[in-house]
Amino acid sequence: MNNRIKVHFLTGLFLLIYFMGNAQKAGKNHDPDPQGKGEKPYEMKDRVEEREPAITFKDCTKWTIEANGCEAGLYRSDDQVLYRDYVGKLTYKSTAEKSEIVLKPKVPITMEDSWDCINFWNYGAHWLWGEPDSRRAFRYFALIEDADQKVHEINFVQSGNQGMVHKYWFMNHIKLPESLKRPIVFVGIKFAGRNVTDDEALNIYLGPIYAYEEILEPLQFDPYPEKLPFPTRKTTILPINITLDFTTEAGDKNKSVEFTYSGDDTRLTYTIGLGEHFPFDISLSHGSKLNLLNDANFQFDEGEAQWSIDEKKLERDTLFIRASAKVAGNIHLFRFYYTLQLKTLVVGMDEREKSVM
Repeated sequence: MNNRIKVHFLTGLFLLIYFMGNAQKAGKNHDPDPQGKGEKPYEMKDRVEEREPAITFKDCTKWTIEANGCEAGLYRSDDQVLYRDYVGKLTYKSTAEKSEIVLKPKVPITMEDSWDCINFWNYGAHWLWGEPDSRRAFRYFALIEDADQKVHEINFVQSGNQGMVHKYWFMNHIKLPESLKRPIVFVGIKFAGRNVTDDEALNIYLGPIYAYEEILEPLQFDPYPEKLPFPTRKTTILPINITLDFTTEAGDKNKSVEFTYSGDDTRLTYTIGLGEHFPFDISLSHGSKLNLLNDANFQFDEGEAQWSIDEKKLERDTLFIRASAKVAGNIHLFRFYYTLQLKTLVVGMDEREKSVM
């Protein structure tokens, strides 16, 4: 064999291998490896489509497949179902770290000028938190041809974790760039990866694709109130403590009760006085002593009250007090409780009843 024949032979062999690796073939409506009929996800059982899909895989013979660096096939399948009885099943096995699959409708789909976004339901082969390794998952793109016949690849994942890293039905939403020169045509879906070698064949399921005009109405809010209501709730809103290494305790000093916080960050003590200035004798000791209720008072319609403690009980680091407020000819009966939550003294009270002397 002379050199010219050798060159022609090697060139022909190279071209044959190249075209075999990138051979285009049609999808099929027969699944050679069914996994058993799937069920709708429970979240979708009563859900109705908001609009008719622009693209489906109910007839996979209307699609072609081009694969490079992997073996791939497209089949109609009911392994996983969503809105309809069948979805598309893309089965592939990588033969090289850098692999690529392109699915194209045999008849490209012209998109209306008003359509500015695409929703795509799909079910991946990789799981972000498990096996197979999510780093091997394909990234995937919508292929859109503009008026100048230039094909744009628009990533279906525009934020967050890149790639098809969900082994469940997931809907991607993409906004088409305003810079696309109209009219535009949907020409396919591209799957591509740089480290996608897996030891076994994997399946990706393809659901409906919607193209439509997304109308975003301006957000409207009620006028901001001049005065906000106090946020009352059964559980007191407390700040987060800076440390978990702390203790709280309550101690009965006869004429007062002390609530003490001790931690590796600080130490402080609240004192509840039970003498003639009750219930306004509450102080905080933290280096120095501070009276927290200076000049505080209850306003009764009848006039100024004289307070007396009827009963007190310290139980499980909470102080319970029953007290009376005598005002003119009336007696108001109150219940108080005091407890220390982290560094915050929590005080609760309610009026039990009112009686006439």
